[in-house]
Amino acid sequence: MGSLGVEFLKNALWLYQVAGYRLEINIVDASVASNGAPKSIRKKLAHLWPGLIDDPEKESFVKEEDGFAHYDIRFFENVDCFTSDFDRLFREPESAERLRRTQLAVVTLGDDDKNIEAAISLRALFDRLNGITNQTVKDRRAGRRSPAEQPMICSVVYDQQKAENLHCNTGGGGLVNYRRDSLDINFIGSLQSQFTYDEISRQNGVELEALRYHLDWLRKDAEKSGTLNRQQSQKLAEDTLNTTKAYMDFEYYRKSSVASALHVSMLHYVADRLANTPEPDAVAVRSLLSDRAEESEHMRWDVYMLTQGYQYGQTRADRAKLHPDLRSRDEIDPLEWSKDRRGQQ
Repeated sequence: MGSLGVEFLKNALWLYQVAGYRLEINIVDASVASNGAPKSIRKKLAHLWPGLIDDPEKESFVKEEDGFAHYDIRFFENVDCFTSDFDRLFREPESAERLRRTQLAVVTLGDDDKNIEAAISLRALFDRLNGITNQTVKDRRAGRRSPAEQPMICSVVYDQQKAENLHCNTGGGGLVNYRRDSLDINFIGSLQSQFTYDEISRQNGVELEALRYHLDWLRKDAEKSGTLNRQQSQKLAEDTLNTTKAYMDFEYYRKSSVASALHVSMLHYVADRLANTPEPDAVAVRSLLSDRAEESEHMRWDVYMLTQGYQYGQTRADRAKLHPDLRSRDEIDPLEWSKDRRGQQ
């Protein structure tokens, strides 16, 4: 849980805020710095995100109230993933039940070789926990459904040569065992995976969509007024330039708008998954993309601001990182809620 692990956690917390779903996160950390000194990831996050990790002495942080972001965060500190203490988490009933529900595991130990080794070990532990057999792997390779679950595992590998040797991001099978069964480990972080033409094009698309979200409130205000006279058109043009400049000059606006754009893509992804289930619920899909989209957006914004270091305050004070809208949707002024729906918090 170095700086990269913290960034993954921060993004996962707001990206996976979807109305009707529950986000569960398990954080395993050895709690020892590179110089051997003890440390606590909870205390670090309590300093960075005091509105989210409000008591560094607790091991779990749960919020399931309506109108707020939903999350269930559990810390497993002083656990080295290369010791039997880590293996024990997959056997003890309480922790094993949580880990069995894992859908995505991310390995960020700060060292490529350790990340590779830990990811391989993690695949074995999850397969034992979930009862994955050779027949399960064979069925999945043949496209047949299986009741056994296996989480996606992503492991950071920066070194380009290692990434190529592991067949990362080339459409190959990646790491395999002696039976040539893929271990289904996604290695991320190499220059090739981050800066291919396709990836840069995708990132540019997200940036353009983010700028559209940023400017959207101006467009909606203009629509309300109907036909614009010359003076109003001039003011709209000036406001657009000033707003675009703010987007370019200040990271807060850009990151918040990019977060909105990525979150909308997540809602569409979940809706597609719903639509492709054996018994698709068309009402649930429409609700997720319309009625509950506003609820999901407030959930996302709520936890996004918390991970920017904000806390609830009766009066907005940005230098002090206090915001009056960090509360239940039902408690927010209707005018503010209407503005928030346009992404201008």
